[in-house]
Amino acid sequence: MDGKARAGGSAMGLLVGLMTGATPGTGPAGAADERPSAVDATNLTIIAPTYNGEGGNLSFIRLFNANPGAVSTFVVTVVGSPSGTAYGTPASFPVPPNASHQMSLTQILGQAGAGPPAGGDTGYSLYLRNADGFSAFQHVIYNSLNGFFENATICQFFQGAQHVRVIPLVANMHTSRIAGYPSEITVHNYTAAARSYTARVFDAVSGAALGAVTLAVPANATARLSTAGLEQQLGFAPSSSQFHLNVRLGDASSPDDLTALIGHNVLNNALNGTLLNLTTLCRVKP
Repeated sequence: MDGKARAGGSAMGLLVGLMTGATPGTGPAGAADERPSAVDATNLTIIAPTYNGEGGNLSFIRLFNANPGAVSTFVVTVVGSPSGTAYGTPASFPVPPNASHQMSLTQILGQAGAGPPAGGDTGYSLYLRNADGFSAFQHVIYNSLNGFFENATICQFFQGAQHVRVIPLVANMHTSRIAGYPSEITVHNYTAAARSYTARVFDAVSGAALGAVTLAVPANATARLSTAGLEQQLGFAPSSSQFHLNVRLGDASSPDDLTALIGHNVLNNALNGTLLNLTTLCRVKP
């Protein structure tokens, strides 16, 4: 797809936005390198099932680096299903601080040099590892035939996981460049007193800080922050290639702490205003 295409309110516009967020895979699509035995993924993070165009459905993987001070590298192994054997070679994806790089399954297969399913396999699973305890991922599927997309993320709640590190984060909030699919953040103050919260905003590709806004929320109330409202308060106009923002929420008096319930919803105007929940992020096993 032409990298200069602009995202709009159409399904094609959303696809441009979904496919923007990381450097496309450059590895050759070679023949499948099947190993004689299945991969032991006991200590890895699993993304399964994935979708590679069946019925118009395509998987997009978002790799989020919640570490504010260092690059985080994800290693992804492509595994055939149901054989459990590895295809190609593990692919590495470095992600800057506060960034979340998004790639289609097609791009990941190319980076890994994984060929088409063989030997009875009908699809792929992705096995992730990352030594950084701040890493997280999200799995989104998009249907190019009808414009439907949703959060298909499934978390593994492993021993010692510090999920508190991803609770205050909103990954890949749509900018106004994806006009037909606006994002909205919800912040519910569950305490018995009014509170102020700070939303620190970053470019999803580079991780560069774009500014911060403050939300005052009464006790036991929910505040909403839309794409348009966020951009207006920041005085920010996204470039033609800025489709996604990352937001880190915290108490105004203690930005690294949060006493609120955070949500991320997307309005799908291509499907008569269907509301989609894009909140869930999952930790990657360190």
